[in-house]
Amino acid sequence: MAEQSKQPVSNGHALPTIEEKEPVSFRISYFGFGGRAAPLRLAAYLGGLSYEDNFESFDEHGQAKKNGSRRWSGIPELTIFDKEGNEVVTVGQSNACLRYIGTLAGLYPDNPVQRVLVDELLDSVEDMIHMMSPSIKEKDKDKKKQARLKLMEADKLPYWLNKFEKRLEENEKRGFDNGYFVGNGVTIADLKFYYQIANILSGNLDHIDGDKLVKPCPRIANFAKIINSLDGVKKFKSEFSSQQKQYKEKKASSFYQKGKSMYGTIN
Repeated sequence: MAEQSKQPVSNGHALPTIEEKEPVSFRISYFGFGGRAAPLRLAAYLGGLSYEDNFESFDEHGQAKKNGSRRWSGIPELTIFDKEGNEVVTVGQSNACLRYIGTLAGLYPDNPVQRVLVDELLDSVEDMIHMMSPSIKEKDKDKKKQARLKLMEADKLPYWLNKFEKRLEENEKRGFDNGYFVGNGVTIADLKFYYQIANILSGNLDHIDGDKLVKPCPRIANFAKIINSLDGVKKFKSEFSSQQKQYKEKKASSFYQKGKSMYGTIN
């Protein structure tokens, strides 16, 4: 594995150098905030996997795009290692990365029907993200306000949240009563949707009334509470917050999570 510019740390403590420690399963590369990497990081953490979390700056990402070293265009990227710590491959596209991690973590069903239901949810969350993205990128305050108010109209966010509410209801009617989207356990679909609904309910999106949107969707409201209450989610958030602080203080940009090492091979 390539040596990082700063010594990796975990929970605020310096770890052995890359050469001294056991190789990790993979490296997640993304900015020092949740975004599209949030479900990847949480899936790896909940699955008890060993991994390296590399925080990139916007300048570093821009330079990587400029010099052509980016896999596709954006991040996250997932670098998979073999048992000797050699890079097997780096892949992009957040849903592809999430499926890989979910497979190792036991959060992506083996049952083909359940798996396609998870895939359907992942793609539907992407549809909702793409619908919201222009309002997030808009710099003009008046245009942003108009875009956000448009999202509150019946055929926008209310339409999509109603669809997700129906998916929860369907799973419940199949006899799965734990409040998740597919089956009775957490899947990567739950993690993907969780971060999207958490963003809507955060109050950080001006002119988006999250409470109003979720009021007709009691299962979604309950779903958010269920995920928030999971011990693993609480622990992950606490550790990630600590890592963000260290990154902002320029103490570290790479973090090592101990856990099960599940290495990759392409042959």
